[in-house]
Amino acid sequence: MSPLLNQWWQELVGWYQRQAPPIQAALVSGTISIIFGSVIAWITHLRSTRPILVFMRRPNWHWKIRNVGTGTAFNIQFEDKHKDGKYNRYLLYPIGPNDEAPLGDLSYGDEFTLYYSGRSSVWPHYRTVCKGWMNRIRQVLWRPRWKDCTDETRLINRERPNEKKN
Repeated sequence: MSPLLNQWWQELVGWYQRQAPPIQAALVSGTISIIFGSVIAWITHLRSTRPILVFMRRPNWHWKIRNVGTGTAFNIQFEDKHKDGKYNRYLLYPIGPNDEAPLGDLSYGDEFTLYYSGRSSVWPHYRTVCKGWMNRIRQVLWRPRWKDCTDETRLINRERPNEKKN
């Protein structure tokens, strides 16, 4: 520690030790309360700014992904899957709160899966699965790293360059 910081610390400790026990207890409990309240506020902020992506087909019959949450979704990977194993995978650009990404006419439409991240690419990750018009949203520990993703602009052009067949 630097000499100036060491001297300041010694004076602070000396001042604290000269105080009466009720004042010491009030200082300790006040400090703990401030720290605890700050941690709770930070956790509440993190939980309230999460993205929630859902699949929609309103007002027209073209599929789109809409962010109904309050946070921006990053690193979005989208999979259009057929029940016989064929699939198309796309990499989507970030979607902000109350924003949507049109998907156009999809090839298969039996099951859609979205993997995306909120706040950073590290954690947390989310998954939305749409099957039979039902959206299931879960927080997941990992996100797949698909190498065969096509850029989202191909959805608008209706090109299907990387259709996979089993």
